[in-house]
Amino acid sequence: MKQILLVLALLYTTYLSAHIGDRIDREVLIQVAIENSNLAYLEKLFPDTKITPCAKQFQLWTVEFPSAPPMDYIQKLKHDGKIKLSTRNRKLETRATTPNDSFFSKQTFHLNSFNPGQSVTSGINSVGAWDFNKSGVTAKGDTIVVAVLDFGFDSAHSDLDYFINHNEIPHDGIDNDDNGATDDYKGWNAGLDNHSLDGSENDHGTMVCGGIGAKGNNKIGVTGVAWNCKLLPINNIASIAKSIKALEYCLVMKRLYALTNKNKGAYIVAINYSLGAEGLLPEDAPLWCIIIDAMGKEGILLTAAVSNQSLDVESYKDMPILCNSRYQINVTTYNSITLGLDKSAFSNKFVHIAAPHNYWGTLMNNKYGTYKDGASFAAPLVAGTIALMYSNFEVRLLDSLHSNPTFVTQKIKEAILKNVDVTSDLTNKVVSNGKLNLFKTISYSRFLHDSIYKKKDTIFNSISQNSHNIQANIYHSEKNIYIKKTNQRPLTISIYNLLGQAVLQLEVLDMDTKIDLQNLNEGIYILTANIDGHHQSQKIVLE
Repeated sequence: MKQILLVLALLYTTYLSAHIGDRIDREVLIQVAIENSNLAYLEKLFPDTKITPCAKQFQLWTVEFPSAPPMDYIQKLKHDGKIKLSTRNRKLETRATTPNDSFFSKQTFHLNSFNPGQSVTSGINSVGAWDFNKSGVTAKGDTIVVAVLDFGFDSAHSDLDYFINHNEIPHDGIDNDDNGATDDYKGWNAGLDNHSLDGSENDHGTMVCGGIGAKGNNKIGVTGVAWNCKLLPINNIASIAKSIKALEYCLVMKRLYALTNKNKGAYIVAINYSLGAEGLLPEDAPLWCIIIDAMGKEGILLTAAVSNQSLDVESYKDMPILCNSRYQINVTTYNSITLGLDKSAFSNKFVHIAAPHNYWGTLMNNKYGTYKDGASFAAPLVAGTIALMYSNFEVRLLDSLHSNPTFVTQKIKEAILKNVDVTSDLTNKVVSNGKLNLFKTISYSRFLHDSIYKKKDTIFNSISQNSHNIQANIYHSEKNIYIKKTNQRPLTISIYNLLGQAVLQLEVLDMDTKIDLQNLNEGIYILTANIDGHHQSQKIVLE
């Protein structure tokens, strides 16, 4: 404690005039143990600073110092036993330039036309996909919502259908629905905690929304991928702290929807994230990755735009791309002529798919125009794809998604990557080796439940002890085992080959676990799950 106070005193003396430099440069995100997560404790630990809550569910606080703390001080904080994690706050930047004005009729990326000599369509084949369900509502009556974390929105654009939070009274300065946000009636400003959707870059958020879900077949403007989904604009995402705060808001809204039997919150299925920060690794901002994982466990996929540099993302570092969560789809751009990369980053490890980017869409002041180059506008097309998939899911899959979101959400991601158009110029440049094909993806998603739960995917249910109703769901798919527990009791997993030899044994304590079986040879094995002496065995086939 004395060392920390000494460092603070030296900082304050060295930078005698308060508030030197950009405010964000003076902010550090601090995560503390749950028992220490209170303002009084932090004010004693960090005197002469401004302390505000960032994400309460993660015990995360923003500490603003009189001047930018040096990096060695940040490291000292990480070694203090009373602090779990610390991260310097950073500004985020949009991933696209200002667009030129154009008109709707040239949205050729939606078509299924072929270029001379090419065997796959130059666009994403939306026209075929729209022959299927595009209602914007699931088979169970859930209104499908895509959250858009960005900068500035045209809140009155006639071609954008924003989500309305009917449990909030607009402009009264009160958090009426107790979701942690004030006046979030038609979107929310994460920086100001109010209803303001205006910003210095209004066109950026407006354009992103148009790619996802501009209203289709309404005789005006343009058409987004998911015609009838609702758009939840979250404004002013100008730093890591504000970004995490916005992500937490999405998490709360999805949980509220489930906990209140659909009476509060929102059925958020995807979050579009067309911004980021270069020069960072996951260890520099671990909370960013942690909360993306938390989203996936609630059934929310994040689509992220890569940087507009024609480089491998590993060469310059990029966040949140390098989080590479199982619930994250990183999107780059492709050229509609060559069907290869187009001025954006790539990686066969961290970038999953390519999509169009310089297309026609919605602009500020109820106008339309051509979007310029930028992965900012490729990622929204994938977010819209997720929304359109939900319109076409069977009830069986929606039920499985509710009971096992960790497993099924990953399968939704896999479905998008499995149904790309593979091109020679994208092979080994992105994980999927190809570009988005909306028709193939939606066609496949209509029968996704059957493709997930085919014979080689073994399902164990209700491994239970009669007196305590202990349950665990265990799924085998390809060379992975997925486990979802409903209690804290330890679960022992054993895998035996046909000679009776144990090839894997481990104790599972976490509620959600994935076991990688890539090191095992193809063949037949016996999996045994044991809870408190009660066990169940099943044959699994590794192919």
